[in-house]
Amino acid sequence: MKVIAHRGVPSETPRNTLASLRRAIELGIDYVELDLQTTADGKIVDMHNSTVDATTDGQGALASMTCA
Repeated sequence: MKVIAHRGVPSETPRNTLASLRRAIELGIDYVELDLQTTADGKIVDMHNSTVDATTDGQGALASMTCA
């Protein structure tokens, strides 16, 4: 049986963060699932939603913003 960590280990760490992915590795998880989005300047970022509204103090579609 393979174990997959959805967005890392959100029960112990903030989801979709390096800390959460590292924790999954520490626990010996076989695979991690995370959400990647592309910014307007072509950078790939780890974010579940297509907008930044729920997880930042900003608003709007991530695809219309630059990474900066």
